[in-house]
Amino acid sequence: MTFTIKNTINDAGDFIFAVANGGFNFGFGLPLDLGGGLTLNSFSAMLLSGSDGNYADGLWTNPEHGHSELGIYANISAVPLPAAGWLMIAGIGGLAALRRRRKAA
Repeated sequence: MTFTIKNTINDAGDFIFAVANGGFNFGFGLPLDLGGGLTLNSFSAMLLSGSDGNYADGLWTNPEHGHSELGIYANISAVPLPAAGWLMIAGIGGLAALRRRRKAA
């Protein structure tokens, strides 16, 4: 996900936002269970290449008539469900039983 900012006219440029204590705090701890077997492992932000702005020490600023894009990145992994393993073993066992039955006939 990205956010694009195009500045309007002013002398000093625009202050976009400040992040407390130099880091993002969205009120949740990591890793975070997203449900459906998905887990959020990390979350970060950085200015994309070609941006005129500056992101340092938790402050995002943009120069006069500048263009900045801030990318928000999340690392999400799929967590296998424990029941899926048992279902797979049961399915393989069922196939083996069918094969054995066909050989006997």
